[in-house]
Amino acid sequence: MARPLTDEETLVLRAYQRQVNRLRQSSLFRTEKVAFRFSTKISFPTGEIDTTYEGYDKEAFQAQLPILRQFFLDQDSINFSRIHNLVNMCCDRQELVEWTRYTRRKWVEILARMPLGDSLFLPNETPNVEDAVEKLFYGYGGLFHVDIHQPDEEENVRKLREATLQSVFPYFWNCLQNLNGVINLWLDEPSRPVPPLPDELSKK
Repeated sequence: MARPLTDEETLVLRAYQRQVNRLRQSSLFRTEKVAFRFSTKISFPTGEIDTTYEGYDKEAFQAQLPILRQFFLDQDSINFSRIHNLVNMCCDRQELVEWTRYTRRKWVEILARMPLGDSLFLPNETPNVEDAVEKLFYGYGGLFHVDIHQPDEEENVRKLREATLQSVFPYFWNCLQNLNGVINLWLDEPSRPVPPLPDELSKK
């Protein structure tokens, strides 16, 4: 049975909405649809990594990373998991709860497949979701974190991490928008019909 939202929890949901809207209004979405291309070569026996990619404008993408990163940080009030849990516990509309759970599954699927590709190329990498997210966000080109003990290695794999993050961003963005839509229908447009879930879930 759903429980009422507290005033603070309502503020958290509103903050999540604001940050999603900030991303939506950013320069990332002011251009035509991005065609992503990604190529990585490893030279043996040197192990040198050569990565080239095309995607979002690099400066525009880096400018939005502080916002995107908030949805992943456990200690941040608007991280995706916390917002999912609030809706799951407090929303009294079952169809919206189902959308939230579906979106959560998609989010976890994206995280689960991210490190598998990287682990084939990055030195000393293991297919671990938490490690992959930490490296992709906290070690992104030295923007948020600098490893003073392995500067050469960090530089060698920087482009690969950038390319990986850019390539999965549209999937994360879809999840963020889905959850934002759930909150909007719950708090702002309660009389609006809820769209049906994708066929792949309704068949389960």
